[in-house]
Amino acid sequence: MRQGASSRQRPTILFSLAQLAYQTKHVEDAERYLRRYLDLPAEIERERDPALLFLGQIAEESRRFEQALGWYAQVGPGEQQLSAITRRAIVLGRLKRVEEARALLREAPVTEREERVRLIAVEAQVLRSAGRHEDAFQLLEEAILKQPDEVDLLYDHAMAAEKVDRIEVLEKSLRRLIELRPEHAHAYNALGYTLADRGLRLEEAQQLIEKALQLSPNDGHIVDSLGWVLFRRGDLAGAIRELRRAFEMLPEAEIAAHLGEALHAAGQKDEAIKIWQSGKQIDPDNDTLHETLRRLGIRL
Repeated sequence: MRQGASSRQRPTILFSLAQLAYQTKHVEDAERYLRRYLDLPAEIERERDPALLFLGQIAEESRRFEQALGWYAQVGPGEQQLSAITRRAIVLGRLKRVEEARALLREAPVTEREERVRLIAVEAQVLRSAGRHEDAFQLLEEAILKQPDEVDLLYDHAMAAEKVDRIEVLEKSLRRLIELRPEHAHAYNALGYTLADRGLRLEEAQQLIEKALQLSPNDGHIVDSLGWVLFRRGDLAGAIRELRRAFEMLPEAEIAAHLGEALHAAGQKDEAIKIWQSGKQIDPDNDTLHETLRRLGIRL
């Protein structure tokens, strides 16, 4: 991609060119435009922080994590700072520097309740990513005890409870979330899916998932849940139909695990293998896919 000479001194054009290059998957060009934007003479007025965040995002997506940390760390006080801090923490978590990430989040200069809630959610995400599910649950449990009706934490609290097999806590938090936000499709879906996955109250589970689908009819994760509850209820034809639809909407490893298991149960074993292989290519480390293959004694 090329630009005219006039763009050399016009930051808005350089930034727009970077956005266009990124959107058209010319990532190296996007990075080059952003660096030129930052290198403009000091007397040319421009906002540096959006470009620093953008460069951090590009480096992070390219798995250049140390470089991403460097870009994010340069973001100064202002409206972009919290985003930079949360991204730094997530990258540190990916580098297994979990305690460093937690310290960064806890020392962040925030004053608003919404900002503190966001930092707690990110800290829990870092802990979950490190496999520290009990720590994530305890963090969110303490937060919910202080703010029992904090909508932005109730869902995360429920998901953390599921990871430590505290299903009664999950159900309590999701039902409270539904009371506070009756249009929260993912609360219905999460409760319905959790019940279905454990073979509990399957009729109610299906009703919850169908309610979620009414609220969000084009959500592939909810369609996957519907297919999974149908599978649990023994409706293999219905399960395969919905799981195929979900996989077309969202080709993810977990959905591949579900569709493959339904196909395998229906005797369509060759197709099941192909679907599982697709799932493994998408996400070779997916826990649901690994557990499904282990349980069924399948080696790909």
